[in-house]
Formats: sequence, C-alpha cells, structure tokens
Amino acid sequence: MGILRRRGSLTKARYQSVEELFQDYEVPSFSGVASEVLSMLSDPSIELPAIAQVINLDPGTSVSVLRLVNSAAVGFSRPVGSVQQAVVLLGRNQIESLLVCRAVGQALPRPASAGFDNRRFWLASAQRASIASALAEIVEPARQSEIFTAALLQDMAIPVMCERLDGYSDLHTEWVQGAITDLDEVEEERFGRSHEDVGAWMSTQWALPSDLVDLIDDHHHDDRDEHLTAYLVAGWDLAGGVDQREQVIARSHARSGLDEDRVDAAITTALTEAHGIAELFY
Repeated sequence: MGILRRRGSLTKARYQSVEELFQDYEVPSFSGVASEVLSMLSDPSIELPAIAQVINLDPGTSVSVLRLVNSAAVGFSRPVGSVQQAVVLLGRNQIESLLVCRAVGQALPRPASAGFDNRRFWLASAQRASIASALAEIVEPARQSEIFTAALLQDMAIPVMCERLDGYSDLHTEWVQGAITDLDEVEEERFGRSHEDVGAWMSTQWALPSDLVDLIDDHHHDDRDEHLTAYLVAGWDLAGGVDQREQVIARSHARSGLDEDRVDAAITTALTEAHGIAELFY
C-alpha cells in the first residue's frame, strides 16, 4: 500500500491550542496539479500512464520527477528522459512520496530571518530522509517511502514558526549556534507547543495520512516500535556541531541491533545522495 491510502483522521480538538497559537495563519493549499495527482494516486484503478499525463501538465513537477529518477538516490544505470518512463520506474509509492514532499516544500515560507538558511534547512532535511530511508531498507523495507517522507518533513513547522511567532527566530538562531540542544523542550517552555505539535497540526490541515501525521508528531519519542526508524534520525541537523553520526549509529545498534559498521556505511552513502534530493527544494 502507498503512503496515501489512509487519510488523516485526528480530531481538530487535539490541536486546538496550536490553532490558537496560529489563529491568524491559514496553511497554504497545495497546487492544483499536485492535489490532482495525489488524488489519482490514492485510487488504485487509475493507471500510471494517466498519472504521468497529468504530471506533464506542470513543468516544475515534471522536472522534479526526472531529477529524482536520474539521481544517485535512485541509481538507475541509464538516464531517463520522459516522465512516462520515470513514473513507471519509480512506482506509485515513490511518486507519492516525491509529490507530498514537493507540495509541502512549495507551501512552506522562506523566513526573512538571520538565523534561518533555506539551503541549510533542506540539506539537513534531505540528509535525515536519506539516512532514514537507508535504515528502513534494512529493518522495514515495506515502509521505506513513508519513512523517507516523514523524516524529510519532521521539521517542516520550523520555517512557519520562524515567520509567524514573535521571538521564535531568536530561539532558532540559538539552536543553529548550538546553544540549545533539546529544541522541542525549549519550544514548549517558551511557546507552549513544539515544532512536532505544529508539524502534525499542519499535516492534518493538508489531510495527510494518519500514519504520516503520527510519525511527524512523535519523531523525538522512542516508545513506539512502529516509529522506530523515524526516531533513529530525529534531530539530525546541520547545527551546533553535535556528532550526529555517532548518535544515529548508537541508537540503531541499541534499538534495532544493527551492525555499527553497516549503519556507518549506510550514512556515508546517504549523505552523498542527499545533495541531489535537497536541490529539488531550493
């Protein structure tokens, strides 16, 4: 099953305090083509050639699909030149994952904050997603696309919070400089809600799948086995000089029994692939 088979079902009341925090903010809608393709992908009776035809209507989405299929992250030996061929080679799950990520990326703001660097933000997100995908391939391959998407979008609330909440950009600068190590805890102290809470609320506004909402909502918590791979990479960021590679290796060995050398090699490969993925969002 693809990542869009189960729509978000969490109640609005759960996020009432987040709505109060963002009472004058309306989550941007996805583009028309993205919404149409995602709806088509959720219907198994619609075949991939028909989906490719709709993707071709949007040059930006078409370019993203071709760049992904020809990237090191996918690893096909021959260049792919058409969206039709790319859609068939990637399959429904990877196309769903790409379109969800791209639609969210287009909807997010680029805050005019000294502490927020859009390229750094997306590179860190792409690195986290690539590592999570590599680990998922080992421990839960059936969920690899879902885990990739969740890991990429774990911090998607941060640019919104930088733009919309007074004082948050200063907090984010502290985080980038390494003065804060437990970001979500400080967010709750200062604003009453963390980026996990806000990201999950945004996900429900977009009617993303409930499993995906849960993975975004709980990515700093390791008490649920079904969220384990997302937790292993939680907090991966290009901030503060923390040796996150060692943290991921240690977590992976302690929680999943993964060989440390194998995880280290997977991280190295994933970091190389992440640059091509990040470029889809610049």
